Amino acid sequence: MNIVRFQGETPAIYYEIDKDSAPLGEGGMGRVYQGYRFDTVHNFQSLVAVKCIKPELVSNPTVIQRAQREASIQLNHPNLIRMYGFFSGAEFNQFVGGYLPAYYVAMERLVGVNLDDVLYKGVTTDRSGVVVPLAEELKQAYTQNKVSAALSIMQSVLSGVGYLHESGYIHRDLDPSNIMLTQEGNMKVIDFGICRNLNSLSQGGAGLTQVGQFLGKYAYAAPELILGDIRSQGPQTDIYALGIMLAQLITGHLPTQGSDQEIMQAHLKGQLDFSDVPGKKLTRILQKATAKEPSRRYSSTAEFRADLMAESYGGPSPSVIQRAQPAEPSSVPTAIIPISCTVGLVLGVILSLIL
Repeated sequence: MNIVRFQGETPAIYYEIDKDSAPLGEGGMGRVYQGYRFDTVHNFQSLVAVKCIKPELVSNPTVIQRAQREASIQLNHPNLIRMYGFFSGAEFNQFVGGYLPAYYVAMERLVGVNLDDVLYKGVTTDRSGVVVPLAEELKQAYTQNKVSAALSIMQSVLSGVGYLHESGYIHRDLDPSNIMLTQEGNMKVIDFGICRNLNSLSQGGAGLTQVGQFLGKYAYAAPELILGDIRSQGPQTDIYALGIMLAQLITGHLPTQGSDQEIMQAHLKGQLDFSDVPGKKLTRILQKATAKEPSRRYSSTAEFRADLMAESYGGPSPSVIQRAQPAEPSSVPTAIIPISCTVGLVLGVILSLIL
């Protein structure tokens, strides 16, 4: 065992990880380990996930700033992963024969499976091989009716992303692999690695990032994200990605195909393929969400969500829905809508979408 301990957000809180254990995952910035968060005042410990910044990157200010930004998005919402903070310490390095600076990002430990694995690989178990009930339920619902399952998924995703926007952030990397279905029955948006604060975007210096600094995934990237147009990025940038994801969920494939260059051109100037989307109503919703100009997209996730409810469920007008059921909660967050509850409601009216 190679136990590493570091101080937490208060003197009464500390974290421990075993760096000899198998990591939960690994990315460009570091490895993620399962660990524990100890609260000595309340005599309580909880499971966490800890990202350890790679030793060769600890002196890179860009990497450290990105990790600090990710850890600073500490929101409490059932459809968002919870971050605990960015912490520093020191670890012994055998090659230099002494201690070197170490940096950590602590976050909620999610046990489950991501949406991409469930829908496109058929995986419904967590890393230990235990079935995730929500994943199993969703897989069955998706097999029976892609449209109704997709609409149920989007209610939870829009709720979480809406709260993120309301709190002053945009995600910029939304896709099915960054949606986690947990053993507790929640659907959570994860990976705040390239989130941006909306104030920093509006008050930034240059309007364009340097060439080659695109971050994210081309298949879901809004035109302003591909161009690196910082000043044009906002909630509508995420709404574009959610429109692409909704089309993928409904049809089983992305509305763009080809090489990265071909996909970029489709987003920038070409036509997205919604030919397999059933019904004109959903097609119009997707076209609005993925308009080339941000100003022509939905102004908020609340508006996007209301249109989905009104058009897809055959319900009341968007304004009535927003008054009755706000999309972005301010004090009491909205939990995931169970698939089993929505499937029955939608199946009765889904034929109206096809006609």
